Amino acid sequence: MTPGSPSAAAATSAGATRLAIAGLMVLALLGRLPLAMLNLGLLLLVRDQGNSYAVAGAVAGASTVAMGLAAPRIGRLADRVGAAPVLVGTGLVGMVTTATLGAVPERLGIAGITALAVVAGGATPPIATVFRASLPRLVGQDRLGQMYALEAACQELVYVVGPMLVLAIVAGADARAAVVVCGLLTGVVTAAFAAAVARHAAPPSATGRGGSVLANPRLRRILLAYLALGGTFGSIEVAAVAALEHLGERGASGVVLGAWAAGSFAGGVVVPRVWRASPARRLSALLVILALLGIPLAACALAGPWALGAALFAQGIAIAPTIGSVYELIPRITPENTLTEAFSWSIGSVVIGSSIGMALSGLATSHAGGAVAMTLAVLFPTVAALTFDPRGTRWRDVK
Repeated sequence: MTPGSPSAAAATSAGATRLAIAGLMVLALLGRLPLAMLNLGLLLLVRDQGNSYAVAGAVAGASTVAMGLAAPRIGRLADRVGAAPVLVGTGLVGMVTTATLGAVPERLGIAGITALAVVAGGATPPIATVFRASLPRLVGQDRLGQMYALEAACQELVYVVGPMLVLAIVAGADARAAVVVCGLLTGVVTAAFAAAVARHAAPPSATGRGGSVLANPRLRRILLAYLALGGTFGSIEVAAVAALEHLGERGASGVVLGAWAAGSFAGGVVVPRVWRASPARRLSALLVILALLGIPLAACALAGPWALGAALFAQGIAIAPTIGSVYELIPRITPENTLTEAFSWSIGSVVIGSSIGMALSGLATSHAGGAVAMTLAVLFPTVAALTFDPRGTRWRDVK
């Protein structure tokens, strides 16, 4: 291969594309770090102002719900006017509101803190959805599933690192500093991602002109299944902590949930490389596998942290590939000019599902204990598998 030859030019172009994808993924993951930090930061900030855990949890929950409700509308706007201006605008609002929360919480009072937390949550920059909507323009269909699974796997690490970073800042300073850092990160990383993705996102002239993406029955079915999958995540998180607290091992919660995330990371890296089934069939099978792997969790929750950690690691192996299969299906059934909105609805679905799972798991824990609440880890993926059925004609054209 000589310099200047067609093959050399193709190799250079392929290398540049890989570099662009890697850079975008790194920025997209860094862009989710403030999101992974915000809930714990808000919880500790509100507690430091003399409020109860119930009030602190309500404030953090209000911010999360605002994000879930606003995400589809922000995604639709990004499809219409282009990703870059929406990213810059939401990043600026998020930076100012979050930094203000951390800088002067005593002047805001609980009502002001809640109001700004809702604005900060609702203005969450659509970094994840813009990145996922841009991937089909950069990656061939044969590698798209691997990339989505890898992104889902790496996201698990972000949600482990984020709370750890908050605790480190709190140890060195206080919760106010952690929330301010969260706000500054939001502004800086969102601006960097907006500049990098501008060359790869769909242009405004090609964006959303029709009705809602929810008119697509196949997308609705995926979103309902993803909502149930979110219930799995939320229920396990609550049930695991409650079960360990009952055993007097609450301090092991971080390690046990970290094993869950580690399993998901391992699965996201390995499974898509060795399992090349169509995304519809793969998703259906993985949902069944998730339900089956949830069966031992209740018994392991009674056995102790080592057994529960091992069981969650095993179940986690199926999580990132399942999420990756959802992401891989969405571009195959959704027009490019509405992709950001479609991916935004997926975020809303999983957030709402997780909230439902947490609420039901908390209720089950209060009445019967964390081990019994772990049975929801079987119920939710079973509902998801029944909701998403690839056998009908509606999926025959999705290869």
